[in-house]
Amino acid sequence: MRTLLTRALLSVALLGWAWGQAWGAAAPAAGQELSAVYVAADGKRLSAVFDTGAKTVTVTLPTGRKVTLPQAMSGSGARYTNGKETFWDHHGEGSFWEGEKLIFQGQAQD
Repeated sequence: MRTLLTRALLSVALLGWAWGQAWGAAAPAAGQELSAVYVAADGKRLSAVFDTGAKTVTVTLPTGRKVTLPQAMSGSGARYTNGKETFWDHHGEGSFWEGEKLIFQGQAQD
């Protein structure tokens, strides 16, 4: 039950923030961070720290490599990309892409 509540709260917070950005609403206070851990079916983990002030996400891949990506427009969910790499959170599912290649996909955990 706690996992479901955490997923719901994270999704609502990210979607609300993304909606506000798209429609010009005030952003959360600078420096506010939200974090999430995503677990793949094979047990690998990816962590994401969403910096609402900087409008970025810093992703730590299962290999330990860290990537910071700027926020991008999204029709649904929260999407961050530098044009080569993309992280997308949609309904508590996180995916990381290098170009068209899916590198990681997992569910948000608490």
